[in-house]
Parts: sequence; C-alpha cells; structure tokens
Amino acid sequence: MFIYILQNVISNKGKGHINLDYGLGANEKNGAVPLSPPKDKLEKLRKKAREGDLVLYLNKKEIARYDLKTLKYKESQK
Repeated sequence: MFIYILQNVISNKGKGHINLDYGLGANEKNGAVPLSPPKDKLEKLRKKAREGDLVLYLNKKEIARYDLKTLKYKESQK
C-alpha cells in the first residue's frame, strides 16, 4: 500500500518546489496501517521508486512532466 502526501509551494510566477513523501506501511502491527514489506522487498522497491514520471495538473490539464530518475523536465505526452 502506498500512501503519499504531496505538498507544493508555487509562487505567483509559476516557480517553486514540490516535496513528495510516501510511506509503505507501519514498522509494528497496528489496526490503522498495514505492515511495511520485509527489508529485502524494500530494497527492490527503493531501486524501482524513481522509475516513472511526476505529472503535474492544473484544472485537469497537464502543465508539466518530470523524469523521476533525472528530475529533469520532459515534454508532455499528448
């Protein structure tokens, strides 16, 4: 289970930063959050975590796309 929190700080000039945090589960068994995967699976997930794109939308329209591996801007796929 992936839980993510997206916090953004964007100025009125359209520049800013985005912090993306996600958790994979609890370290100890509880009734609220499932347990995180074992350490060997966490290592596999860590290696794959930055495969993909971060896509930003405004009013249901894609406004930017970034490669998570390089953190560089990519042209939108339309």
